[in-house]
Amino acid sequence: MSFSLFDILLIVIVSQGLFLAIVLQLIPKRNKTANNVLSVILLIASVICAGRVLAYKYNSFLILRIGTLIDGTIYLFGPLLYLYFRRLLFRDKEAYKLSFKHYILICLFGIYAVWTFTLSQDEIKTNLNNGDLRKLFLLIELTGLCSMLFYTYKLTQLTSTYKKYEQSQIAYNQNITNYIKRIIIAISIFISIWVFSFVSGYIFRYYHPLFNYNMMWLSISIFMYFIGFYSLTQPEIFRLPIKLTVRKAARDRMSERDIEDLKSKLIVAMNKENLYLKPNLSLSMLATYANTSSNNLSWYLNKIENKTFYRFINEHRINAFIKKVQNNEHQEKTLLALAFEVGFNTKSTFNKSFRTIVNDTPVNYIKNTISKNKSDSIQLVD
Repeated sequence: MSFSLFDILLIVIVSQGLFLAIVLQLIPKRNKTANNVLSVILLIASVICAGRVLAYKYNSFLILRIGTLIDGTIYLFGPLLYLYFRRLLFRDKEAYKLSFKHYILICLFGIYAVWTFTLSQDEIKTNLNNGDLRKLFLLIELTGLCSMLFYTYKLTQLTSTYKKYEQSQIAYNQNITNYIKRIIIAISIFISIWVFSFVSGYIFRYYHPLFNYNMMWLSISIFMYFIGFYSLTQPEIFRLPIKLTVRKAARDRMSERDIEDLKSKLIVAMNKENLYLKPNLSLSMLATYANTSSNNLSWYLNKIENKTFYRFINEHRINAFIKKVQNNEHQEKTLLALAFEVGFNTKSTFNKSFRTIVNDTPVNYIKNTISKNKSDSIQLVD
């Protein structure tokens, strides 16, 4: 038995999707519920890739029928991709599930697919010639396009919500929002190609050999493989409790006595215990130390200190960094090493926090302030 280049390509495409789907299930305790959804997406991507490649090589009636079923996956990509990132970013008591309304389109498509299987080859040709199936194809592709646009928009909203509340919960940078933004940009490019293909095909009757419906979905499927490979090395994401997005704290949440008590505990935690030195310090960890709830601590920081948790912790870190510089430790160690010593976990987070709090870069601060023997540090934290 001999294999052509096409056969090898098909085997590689399908095997890679299956490999990623299985391996993601074997990663212990790392974004498990989200990776379950990603495995399903990868399996669908493998089917799409195989279907598109087979349809290209074998122009048979049976392959066209199977291709009809595969086309229904255009209604699954949007909901499942949204579900994946919803589980990746937010924490629920039970794994988040989409309601039935998100699957209505795929159910309607299933009815259409069953109907087409009742038609003979001659009947399908007749419906194609008189334009009836063409109208159905237009409706299917249009609703699929609208579905992808809708879930891309929802994914953008989801990212904005996470970014909004992330700084109130953790004091380190995960770069997860930048990762999702890049994915949204890539999906937007694919959708733009789809719009071009749709308009040129159904309005101008022009079918581009490269920028077309089949190539767009083949590209999306292969793109999902890259997401799968990235997820193999992706660390556990700090997932926000979903109640943050629907619940607002009351202004009179704590009494004056409770406020003073919490303030005293935070002074001990920051100035004596130096909890800010922990790179993975989160709101819940600090709340546990202070013997209060995460909601109470968040309310106190926002309403009394007028700061996010992110700013509160990083002010202490920057203050500790400045003290190290004033002790001339920067002459023996790199600035990044000092930043890691005071609790920062990335260079970008340190530089961004320093510019925000001190209104200067670390290098300029040392050059303009420390080199001039100004021994009094900026009082960043009361």
